[in-house]
Amino acid sequence: MRVRKGFVSNSSSSSFVCDVELSPEEVVEQLRTMLHHFGQIMDRDYKYSDVFGEVFSSSEEVPHHEIDYVEYCWFTRGDLKDKVIIRSQGDNAIPYEMFDLIKKRFSAFRIHRG
Repeated sequence: MRVRKGFVSNSSSSSFVCDVELSPEEVVEQLRTMLHHFGQIMDRDYKYSDVFGEVFSSSEEVPHHEIDYVEYCWFTRGDLKDKVIIRSQGDNAIPYEMFDLIKKRFSAFRIHRG
């Protein structure tokens, strides 16, 4: 019998599609505040740039090479029209416990980017 040594990771990056009448800059400011308070509750110092990646409006002209395949599929379906997109900085960067906060605050849904 073979035994695997090490660990198995369920790493994944995420995007959140926000249906709010806020600019990307306003969303960033609110994310910073949310992350700060979440860090206080968890007794941990989260750095915004380690957790969140790009925040942009889907109505902006985004170069095709900057959109990954999963986001591209959503864009072509039209589900991302006139929305604000929040990207995670990397795999498992956004604490899972914040997912519901982001969804509720920004009327968002999550895209699992793999």
